[in-house]
Amino acid sequence: MANRKVVTREAVDEAIQALKAQGRSVSATAIQGLIGGTRATINAVLSDINEENRCRAVPQPQAGAPAIIDPSDEKPAELPAVVLAQADALMVSLADTLTATIRQERERARQERDAEREVHRAALDSERSAGEARAKALQGEIDALLALRAEMRDQLAEAGAEQEALQEALEAKDAERREMEVALDRAHALRDELTASLDVERNRVNEMKMDLLRAQADAAELRGRFEQRAADLEQVTAEARACLTRAVLAEANAIRLADELNEMRAAAKERPARDPAPKSRKGGAGKVRPPAPTAAKERDVDAVDAVMAAEDSHPPLPFGSAGGPVGSA
Repeated sequence: MANRKVVTREAVDEAIQALKAQGRSVSATAIQGLIGGTRATINAVLSDINEENRCRAVPQPQAGAPAIIDPSDEKPAELPAVVLAQADALMVSLADTLTATIRQERERARQERDAEREVHRAALDSERSAGEARAKALQGEIDALLALRAEMRDQLAEAGAEQEALQEALEAKDAERREMEVALDRAHALRDELTASLDVERNRVNEMKMDLLRAQADAAELRGRFEQRAADLEQVTAEARACLTRAVLAEANAIRLADELNEMRAAAKERPARDPAPKSRKGGAGKVRPPAPTAAKERDVDAVDAVMAAEDSHPPLPFGSAGGPVGSA
């Protein structure tokens, strides 16, 4: 809606002066084109202006004033005084009537202008309120669009970062794939080498099996020999144990005899010189032998036990006992 100026007397006068300065005819349409407003209001203001100009142009005659007749005018002769008085009274009444009418028209035009001004003010206020509301709504939309743009910018930045991360991940995956291909080639080569080595080891195992079979045959033969030797060794061991037992018993007897001799010597030394030695019987039948001491007998038993323990502590034969299989404990 176009902005309109409030139609006032001063605005209409300025528009009339502007039109006259431009050499244009004064009309309500031309004035409306300059100052806006409604044509009815402009016509009312123009009527007021024309009436005022008409009233200024016609002088009001005074009551009872003599009529001045210009001889140069070709007019009829002077009227009677009564007619002139009635004419004057009629003119005064007409002027009063016209003045009252003009005043009423002015008041009506003023009221119309005030009403139109109020309507225009209400319309302007409504338009201003609507414009402010629209501006607020547009500002809200602009703020929302700015927030959306910022959010979209953040999302674009995040998408760019994610794209860069994905690109780096793809490059890492590509490098890992190349490394896996190299490792796979190495694994294939290693598999071929291992296959060749396995074939070699399989041949070697077969040879070892053959050697093992031969070794088992040799071991069976050796087992027979060692079993025979073990039997012989067992017999020799039994004989050696018997000899050792006899030797131990002989050694024990010798020790016992030595102890008895030592005891006899000690008893001889302790005997006083005055005590004559006992006479021996003829043929040695009367010789008295002291009983064997208990300590000597215990030493003999201990020596035999020690010999038997030493024999038992010997390590077993490498091929088992005489009656067992080769290699058994």
